[in-house]
Amino acid sequence: MNLKQLEYIVAIAETGNLSLAAEKMYITQSALSQQLAKLKQEGVPPLFREEKKKMVLTDAGKIYLNGARAILREEALAQKKLNSLNDEDKVVFDFTVAPYLQSVVYINILPKLKKQFPKVSVRVHTNNTMNTREALENGSIDMAFIPDIYQQRDFFDYIHIFKDELVMISPGGNDQTADISTDSNMEFSGAVIKTEADEHSSASDKLPVIIPTEDSYLREILDRIFSEENNIPEIYTETNDFNISLSLVKNGECKAVIPRSLVNEDGLRIESFRDPCYFYLTAIHKKTTASPIIDAAVKELKRYFIA
Repeated sequence: MNLKQLEYIVAIAETGNLSLAAEKMYITQSALSQQLAKLKQEGVPPLFREEKKKMVLTDAGKIYLNGARAILREEALAQKKLNSLNDEDKVVFDFTVAPYLQSVVYINILPKLKKQFPKVSVRVHTNNTMNTREALENGSIDMAFIPDIYQQRDFFDYIHIFKDELVMISPGGNDQTADISTDSNMEFSGAVIKTEADEHSSASDKLPVIIPTEDSYLREILDRIFSEENNIPEIYTETNDFNISLSLVKNGECKAVIPRSLVNEDGLRIESFRDPCYFYLTAIHKKTTASPIIDAAVKELKRYFIA
């Protein structure tokens, strides 16, 4: 079995048609059929069955396809790294950040990485958590900074930078930003964070709330909290730009749900949810990906949030 055969199977699975797959791979249909026959001679079980003139994967074919795609992804990633080694000036490092971290990374992290690694093209992207994992799997990015509530164990490496909390902020009160645990090994059940609250007007209680957008992982966490508390507030707007949220709250327009680590303003009231909403800020990369840039990026993000 060789890489070209893997590509043929993927093409047939994606098109569902031998003729279209052969056209996509720039070979004749006869040659493609011969490749399938060759796999059968090698003892590979039938990968497709014909249904209504369409090539449909068998159970064995589904397993084969998943393996083929994984091998082809690794081959593409290895080739990318080899190409980078051949021309140091063209080395590229791509990483993705959760939308709410975009301004922090662009302003405080990216310039330092550019200075430390002048021959590397460091590129920052934003994406939601699900698409980020897919991008890591197929090798289109090298690392990501994401919010995460699980200490997972799979083919990714997870570096928990620190523990954060989604809180409700509203107008009024003194500077109520409290220390937050930075022990990345600490279990959620062991965390103790003070709830700060001053007396505030009933008008503030009735203000609508800014929340993260639906495509964000923080929104997924928040929706779970709202559902458990059976308390769906009036929504002012949805945004992942928490600088906007902070400004509108300071102006008395609304309340907002944002990560506690981003609240550094005076004159805001900060409240934990009844069931505190903790999450980890996590760096994630494939176990096969190691780079001094990853170490440097993690170090700078820790310095920003924890120092």
